[in-house]
Amino acid sequence: MSCYRAPVFSCASNRPMIPMPALLIIPSTRFYPNDLCIRDLGFFSLATLAEIDARGAYYITRLRSDIKVYIKQDGEWHEWDWESIGNRLGEGEAVEVEHVYIGHQRLYVPRLIFRRLTAEEWEKRLAYVRKKEKKKGKALSRQTLEQKKYHILLTNLPQESFDAQQVYELYSLRWQVELLFKGWKSLFDLDRVKKMKKERFECHLYGTLIAILVTQTLLFQARRYWHQREGIEISEWKALNILQSYWHRFLLHPQAMETAFHLSCLC
Repeated sequence: MSCYRAPVFSCASNRPMIPMPALLIIPSTRFYPNDLCIRDLGFFSLATLAEIDARGAYYITRLRSDIKVYIKQDGEWHEWDWESIGNRLGEGEAVEVEHVYIGHQRLYVPRLIFRRLTAEEWEKRLAYVRKKEKKKGKALSRQTLEQKKYHILLTNLPQESFDAQQVYELYSLRWQVELLFKGWKSLFDLDRVKKMKKERFECHLYGTLIAILVTQTLLFQARRYWHQREGIEISEWKALNILQSYWHRFLLHPQAMETAFHLSCLC
């Protein structure tokens, strides 16, 4: 789960402004007012969504395929017919449904955003699904496979502040967080710590965090340079791999590191 917190983000409405977050990863279920929690399917929990909302925070999450959606009309519950709606959508088209209830507990969710994948997106997802099926030795049911042609998000973000497209863009930040940690673990071995005394571990931890800060500063300036001077847009992951290949040169020539860091601060 990724939770974000930060200074105020201006919303296009007269409602109180909603903070647009500076990155903060919270390993436990501690939520504060105006947090934005972006949750993957692996962290899907109705109880947690209810807690986030009760604490005045916001969430964006994908809907798990085994969770049913209900709509209340004239005092009666009706299961949401996603198949009939999906059949009317073209590739890449989306529709938003307000005031839905999910699961046996009928948890209230202000907004459900339902989008049909493009042919290219579906081809990639299908390949991933088939790979998982082969690994588990179990095929998905027709209905579950059909539902995977769609991207379904649940959120309690106010519609007047964030439209459906902006909600999808916010949700995409989750993958950026995954890539960031993947890079840190690859370059700095964050997930590998030997048994040591507390004092030594603290030195190791703070040294690693300083190295990450320096690296991210250099990465940002390098990516901006390539984009502005060379017209090349390079991903942070690729830039990190390039930097890693030259890292030993910086270690052998501290003056080069000092010069690069000084220049990055001036940019």
